[in-house]
Amino acid sequence: NPNDGRVIGKFINQSIKKEPLTINGNGKQTRSFCFVDDLIDGLILLMNSSCREPINLGNPSEISIYDLGKKISTKLNLQFKYIYSNILQDDPIYRKPCIKKAKYQLNWEPKINLDYGLEKTIYYYNKNQFWSIIHQQNSILRTGKYKKMEHTDKIILITGAAGFIGAEL
Repeated sequence: NPNDGRVIGKFINQSIKKEPLTINGNGKQTRSFCFVDDLIDGLILLMNSSCREPINLGNPSEISIYDLGKKISTKLNLQFKYIYSNILQDDPIYRKPCIKKAKYQLNWEPKINLDYGLEKTIYYYNKNQFWSIIHQQNSILRTGKYKKMEHTDKIILITGAAGFIGAEL
């Protein structure tokens, strides 16, 4: 969900909307991000193991929130624009899981690095934003209210199996 408040989704959503990225605090706090495919693999290994104690699953590679914002902006070919906001209450300064037990007991560690994970996530957000726009456009076109729209961005409308039609609305 692009509006769930999590930093990657928030930054991608703000970038797609060409809004400045909101950085809570000074941006120096770090996070580590584990792509969901890796996490699922780890959970399956854990469930199928004889291990009966807590094990951290995650990615031990850290990045600052500021650097994450720069990275996302770069991947979207946008100028990095940001605003600072108050740090959230109870927001930790560092987050980095220790996955030694997962490596030793499950022979698991994440395979997908942050760059590739961001590319897949950005693709997902763009694809879903695209389909959301198409659904909205189709609803408006069916109701005959399309003349009231004030869009200047070019979009692609898909018309069944006939192919792609470029349209400027």
